[in-house]
Amino acid sequence: MPHRHYHTLKIQKVFRLKGLWGIYLNTAFRDLGLQLFAVFMPVYVYQLTKSIIYVFVFYAILHLFVLPGGFIAGKLVRKIGIDFVEFFSAVVRTFSLILLMLAKLDVNFLWIAAAVYGLAICFCWVPYHYTVAVRGDHDHFGQTVSKIEIISKIMLGLGPFLGGLIIVSFGFEALYFVSIIALLISGAVIFLDDFDRKRVRFDFKKMMRRFARPSLRKFWLSMVGNGIESQVYGVAWYLYIFLVVSSYTVLGGIQSVSILVSILMLWLVGNWVDKKGPQILNYGVAGNVLNWIIRPFLITGVFIFLSDVIYRFLSIFVWTPFMAVTYKKAKEMHSLEVVVQREWVIHASGFVTSLVMVGFCLLGLGWVAIFSLGIVGLLMCTLILTPGVEKKH
Repeated sequence: MPHRHYHTLKIQKVFRLKGLWGIYLNTAFRDLGLQLFAVFMPVYVYQLTKSIIYVFVFYAILHLFVLPGGFIAGKLVRKIGIDFVEFFSAVVRTFSLILLMLAKLDVNFLWIAAAVYGLAICFCWVPYHYTVAVRGDHDHFGQTVSKIEIISKIMLGLGPFLGGLIIVSFGFEALYFVSIIALLISGAVIFLDDFDRKRVRFDFKKMMRRFARPSLRKFWLSMVGNGIESQVYGVAWYLYIFLVVSSYTVLGGIQSVSILVSILMLWLVGNWVDKKGPQILNYGVAGNVLNWIIRPFLITGVFIFLSDVIYRFLSIFVWTPFMAVTYKKAKEMHSLEVVVQREWVIHASGFVTSLVMVGFCLLGLGWVAIFSLGIVGLLMCTLILTPGVEKKH
């Protein structure tokens, strides 16, 4: 038995990849699987419910269930380790996609799917962000984020276009099947990483006290801004595009081309962040605030496409430094709790934003009001650069 155990360890060592290669592979398959359907999920819910309001209700439920999911994920990482929790996230997310398929038979499965999908989010992102924060180079997080973003954006670029073609040719069931395969692979390749920490500290009481720490107040507010902007862009904007162009392939094509164009700048921005500091974020925020102002008045596919290309390009200047500062803060504290708190804050704000958008719809305020939330979120993201969060260079 000991001899067999020795050979098992030797085989595992051969297949383990040094550095963050397990994360890179996980990112590639995860984002391909997610982006095959993520762009179309608001449209899918809209077509089943025939209501924009129910789309926002769906995402409110999704974000709400991230909150218990974060606590469970923290406990699981401590007990069974990073790799198994990441793989578990792929399995749970697969189950949510099966529920989405069943929603065509009974629309009530939508709400169960939203809850399950919400639970899966933290099972995925808590171990992922913790690994990057702990294993990444403190002085070169800009480059680390850039590498991950380049891989991510290649998959994000392929996903929507391929997803649109699959829907048109074979339907949503085929789309979900291909997504499931990619997600399960993403959960498996994480075992190739040479980092699988267990028994990580996870102190719930200390975590709650950290929310009240004055030095971190603006850091958490910037995460609120992240949650608001992500919800408006990832749900309301995708839905708006579809309602204007009424085409799965055009919606997917707009997203794919705009993402691929933005890849060209990622590496340069990552190096810039490491050398000059994260203040470049302010320029990206200013440009995209103007973008949100004009978006409610775009009524043709060409102008929507141009808006999205510009937005994706400027977003590099926002999210590369934003995530670099985030990882530095998590590494400084060397704490899984910070990563869980980050997910809680982002998705709690996503939950509130979804309810606010429901209110806007009920009051008949329309897209101008909804897109104004994206402006508020972006402006709040700049708080991550203020003293007490990030040291001046």
